[in-house]
Amino acid sequence: MALAPGTTLADALEAGAGALTGTSPTARLDCRLLLQHVTGLSHTELIGWPDHTLGAEESAHFEALVSRRAAGEPLAQITGEKEFWGLTFEVTGDVLSPRPDSETLIEAARELCLARPPQTILDLGTGSGCLLAALLTEFTQARGVAVDLSAAALAVAARNFEALGLGARVEVQEHDFAQPVAGRFDLIVSNPPYIAQGERDSLAVEIRNYEPAMALFAGEKGLDAYRILSHMLPQQLAENGIAIIEAGAGQAGDIESLMKSGFAAQGREISVVTRNDLAGHARAVAILPVTDAHKSTRSH
Repeated sequence: MALAPGTTLADALEAGAGALTGTSPTARLDCRLLLQHVTGLSHTELIGWPDHTLGAEESAHFEALVSRRAAGEPLAQITGEKEFWGLTFEVTGDVLSPRPDSETLIEAARELCLARPPQTILDLGTGSGCLLAALLTEFTQARGVAVDLSAAALAVAARNFEALGLGARVEVQEHDFAQPVAGRFDLIVSNPPYIAQGERDSLAVEIRNYEPAMALFAGEKGLDAYRILSHMLPQQLAENGIAIIEAGAGQAGDIESLMKSGFAAQGREISVVTRNDLAGHARAVAILPVTDAHKSTRSH
């Protein structure tokens, strides 16, 4: 794609969308966001000034970014940010780009913790910190601990917590989430790796080639991280605490079995409920104490 001198915003948008057709299912949206990133204009300004012309530097910058997107680089890594739960997060190649599907966990937490808001929250495998940050904005009296094995990911998360004014309420810890954290927590959340190793080649290029493998893959069947969690969560969850874990498509039943077995081995009985994402997949698996009133709200 090469833009002629004096190209208007409208023409640049059309040219960019054309260049991304076949690469991105959201080609026009991607190009609009790239144009906003290059020009500093808002969505409203971009629409309202279709005849505004790009300068030479802006044109060259936009062309370069469209080329990167056409090669499969995630939009969030190109712009360096992604919105999640109405908050803006820094994103680098060291963390997963926050997904809209993961907002299902926040929705589940708001519902299930309504009667007893958590005072302490543990986020296992925090990545960008999006889950914990969103929860801390919902539960304003809570404090959190963010755990990740990647020092680079934790650095991104720490910057996000600070940028959102949450730094004083969060402790970051660098270790595998199989390693215990001091204390017990009212709410534990995790978006662990859950893709089977054999599925790597079937993933989109923007995931396979650009996102951290340690945050994606979890053994032959994608269940390795859940097995670790099934042994660790009973030790970390408060007596009346709730854990909410993200599940891959079709994994909720296996996760429920693992969790019930793991808790039973440590003398704890639980109930499990699921919440679906917008596509109808069981995305959030919630672990509740059997005495919790919410056990009657079981859904699949």
